[in-house]
Amino acid sequence: MIQLHSRQCKDGTNIDIIQKKKANKNNKTGIRGVCYITAKNKYKAYIYLNKKYYFLGYFDNLEEAKQARKEAEEEYYKPILNKYKKLD
Repeated sequence: MIQLHSRQCKDGTNIDIIQKKKANKNNKTGIRGVCYITAKNKYKAYIYLNKKYYFLGYFDNLEEAKQARKEAEEEYYKPILNKYKKLD
């Protein structure tokens, strides 16, 4: 169990989780890191990394929120994934 944990967690980040593309079952938008805020009538995009929450903004439509999340994944997740992909 310890060996598996150390393989998945690098620099305080679970590599398996940030590689995951599919949204959780309870996600109503179908996009990881994007939810609809009824009170604001907007979509909210966010991302987590190293136990930190990054607010990406409120958006009028789902496509804009999805794009913001995708850009954040490129900025925050991609460098980590590339770094540890080389070690496999």
